[in-house]
Amino acid sequence: MAIKNIQQSDIPFSKGMHRNPSSPGEGELSECVNLMPRNGELVGMPVPQPTGITFQGDGGGKEETLVCVHTVGTEKHYITLRNNWGANQVKIYYRFKLVMGPDDNLDLYSDYIFDGQGLTLLVEYGDGRTETCALLMTGSVCRVPSRVYDTDTGNVTGASITDFHPESANTLVEVLDGRETPYTPAKAPLRVARYTLAWFTEADQERREIRSSGSRPQQVLAQGSMLIYREDGGVRYLIWREGGYAFLSGGLPEIDAQLALSGNFCVERVATKVKLVKGEEAQTFDELLFTVSDPTALANTPTDGSTRVLSESERMLKGQTYRIYNYSKCTVRVLIASKLNYPTAYGDCDTSMERYIQPNSYRDISPRFDVAVLRYRGIYKGQHGTFVCLLRVYKGSQKEGAALGDTKENLQALMGAANKFLSVCMSDAGKFALPFFARVGLRLYDGSVTRLSAPALMTPNSGCAPYVLLFGNTPGDYTVNVYGSQCDLQFRLSDTVVQNLRLWKDIVRSVVVAVTPAIYGYNEGYEYKEGETGLESREVKAYPDGMSGLYGNPYTESKTQPQEGQLHSYTVDTEDTGAWYDSTAPFSMAVGDAVLCASCEPGDMVLLRKLDGEGHLERVASLAVGEEYIAEEAGVYYPGADPAQGKNSKGSFYVVEAKYAGYAHVPISDLLSLTGDFSVTEETTLTQAVLPHFEKKEVDEKVLGQGNFYVWGECPVEDLKAGWTTIEPDGRDLTAVETFERVPDDNHSHNKIDASVLFSYNSRLHLGNITECLWGGGCLERMTGYAEDWQERSSSSRVVVSLLKGGVSLRVDSGWGESLSRPSHPTWFFYPDSDAVGAVIYERAKGDN
Repeated sequence: MAIKNIQQSDIPFSKGMHRNPSSPGEGELSECVNLMPRNGELVGMPVPQPTGITFQGDGGGKEETLVCVHTVGTEKHYITLRNNWGANQVKIYYRFKLVMGPDDNLDLYSDYIFDGQGLTLLVEYGDGRTETCALLMTGSVCRVPSRVYDTDTGNVTGASITDFHPESANTLVEVLDGRETPYTPAKAPLRVARYTLAWFTEADQERREIRSSGSRPQQVLAQGSMLIYREDGGVRYLIWREGGYAFLSGGLPEIDAQLALSGNFCVERVATKVKLVKGEEAQTFDELLFTVSDPTALANTPTDGSTRVLSESERMLKGQTYRIYNYSKCTVRVLIASKLNYPTAYGDCDTSMERYIQPNSYRDISPRFDVAVLRYRGIYKGQHGTFVCLLRVYKGSQKEGAALGDTKENLQALMGAANKFLSVCMSDAGKFALPFFARVGLRLYDGSVTRLSAPALMTPNSGCAPYVLLFGNTPGDYTVNVYGSQCDLQFRLSDTVVQNLRLWKDIVRSVVVAVTPAIYGYNEGYEYKEGETGLESREVKAYPDGMSGLYGNPYTESKTQPQEGQLHSYTVDTEDTGAWYDSTAPFSMAVGDAVLCASCEPGDMVLLRKLDGEGHLERVASLAVGEEYIAEEAGVYYPGADPAQGKNSKGSFYVVEAKYAGYAHVPISDLLSLTGDFSVTEETTLTQAVLPHFEKKEVDEKVLGQGNFYVWGECPVEDLKAGWTTIEPDGRDLTAVETFERVPDDNHSHNKIDASVLFSYNSRLHLGNITECLWGGGCLERMTGYAEDWQERSSSSRVVVSLLKGGVSLRVDSGWGESLSRPSHPTWFFYPDSDAVGAVIYERAKGDN
């Protein structure tokens, strides 16, 4: 075919709609330029205009406007917009339910799905107090950031909503008590809104509601199986599915995933040995002077605390050295004084001294005076469990000690054992043993990954991990014991998030979990240097109720448990006993304690609870291998079997205390004292061999330098479930994580996009005159590793981020959100924008303004 009259002309690239938020500069080509032929020229596409077709609706004389025609398969859907504010003047009612819940939670439920509605809630209490709370409703439920409500003593008697848009709306608030019986919201929303989108066909002209709203939908477009429109607050999406239109809100759902570690505490004994040699004259502490055990010494002010007047035999004398071990679950301030009536709470330099002792650690004190009084108080920083101030004071003496020999053979033995532990754990088993960052995101149909959560720092073992202990403290050869937590990575989604993701299954393919390479505190590349290498060792005290003296006071932030020392076995033989449980293996559990099935054959392990003194039992759970049961009631329990599986059954199980069953900032010394040979019945002196390690400043720089994330696990949308999901290693090598798929940064995917113009052309959605609303930021607690928190939340946090964009200073405010129920504040913060220049973190205790 001949082509005639070919002419060349210049096309100005400043025309057309641009997908970029900013227009292209002179001589630059936009990311997306859309032109159409007209009168022999290519011109910018005009914005489609409304149809202008109106007709009388199906009731009440209300007028309808035809906004678009949506072709679904071979059927045409006529999409109409109806103004309910017609002749009948229907009032808009928004109904709310304020639910008093357990764990000091106060929740506001609505019969309407909001896309970000600001409102003010006034709460009235039975004792006459009132409280005003600012809320942002997204969805149909919102946590009320109350500083007054208390599950045990609080009683909400009334509530009302002010500052609600539109002002013409009526709001009704009903107060419900959900402390004993959980509240279940109604599935079908009951509301009358001002505007309604509806659809009908030529064959069936009955109007079916698509969505009602308080703001007017504009520029409704049909795009494939979706409807897209604008309203106040941004662009909204609807999808045709299973005979109806499902609302997809204003964009991909925020998944708000929680991350946690779950695993076992392991001790590996290797064949190689190291040598302790005779040391110099050393100060040792083997004479116990006295013990302090006091559950009432928890305090938050300097004047609180408890006082112990020392007896004659307990006096701490001038010129001698004393070691004070702190076995408490929090920091303890110790003040020693020469007399009871010392001048101030802090004392003075002549007659008193004070020291702060970290949890599971010790301080050496050499008093400048004879000590007659010891004053102590716990410094509460959000630790878990009941606090008991437990101190042991030892008198120092001079004698020859033992130390790790500074030899190449010792270094090679220690590093060889540590490297083997990490290799077996990370390479062979695919378990996490060293700190790393993790993020959760969404993989779309085109393979891209977006909506990444804020990085969470996960800590299976802190400090210089793994750790090495020698069973003794005198010169000689010792077997090397390498120990630490070995963990799997888990993520948790709420049922609401799972349901939202399933609505997006045509676009969202899976949930992706990405991790960084391990962050080493241990210097695995250290080389021996003659005359320079000095190996470090520490004396460690082990007791039946604890252990102290470990270097750096290491901990694990994981749902972990001892591997040894807590394993129980059972045997069921119905032929001999006639019972289908093992009466010789009873065990007690408190509320929150857990039972984990380690083995059972045939069938599952059955768990029974004793009901009374007459031997009546109640079946409470059936556990397969690896499954656990968390006790809802305290009592005596028995392991058993299902008679249907046969007359004989046997198995084993772990019993884990509540403080190790949930959210855990657990000292490694606690886990060691429950494990194998280190679970001692009397005072024992051990030696810790400290591996070569980086300085804290270097480790902090490594933490802040992590920027590359690699896909570690993926779960298809159709397989998602509410609750915790464990990512199985599937034979992958954690030391080779950098060979996995790298996840690119997506700094703007959380921001909301609004546009005054949108239209569809050439199977594409085009947005014009774009406004980008910055994201408020991720939850601070999610950035530092999270698991189930057993402690009452006592504070809340707020983050204000400063940005500098194009010379203009901006601030984004997260608002008051989740509590900071962590032992210490993070030393880093993340916000997904390269223009961020600083952040201020606020914290307030419950009851503060």
